[in-house]
Amino acid sequence: MIDIDSKGIKPKIRGKSDFFSWQLYRWAKAKPYLCSVFSGTWNSISGVDRDKPVLYIGLMDDDCWFHGKPLRGLCVYRGSLQSLAYGPAHDTANWKDVTEEFWADYLKRGVCAIHGDLAHEWEYTVDGKARSCLWCNKQEHQKTVYQPVKVWEEAA
Repeated sequence: MIDIDSKGIKPKIRGKSDFFSWQLYRWAKAKPYLCSVFSGTWNSISGVDRDKPVLYIGLMDDDCWFHGKPLRGLCVYRGSLQSLAYGPAHDTANWKDVTEEFWADYLKRGVCAIHGDLAHEWEYTVDGKARSCLWCNKQEHQKTVYQPVKVWEEAA
């Protein structure tokens, strides 16, 4: 079990995420014993899907019962802190513990480690042709791409 110091991941303004997630801070403060992170093979849309893992935060017991919730579901504005139980029918025996990797990545990249490209706080260059994320430092350059389009022409 990992021990997360909630003070180390507290956003600067109460109730507002910045580099760190306000909801994840609230969770770590209220439930420090439920801060392990697992790459789960269950999602509520299609059931067991081992090709599209979902991050869950909580605790796995010895009988393959997971107590927690999906990490992205927790880290939405005013998300509930209620934890759920996932059992063997949710393929929990195949869930992988990624706690160490996740927390190391989260401390480096902040909310971008949770939400990926949906969370970037972009800062644009003066000419608008490049941008970098203030949180994780991802950098992108604007590029124009031309793609062929199939059209029907009248025969001559």
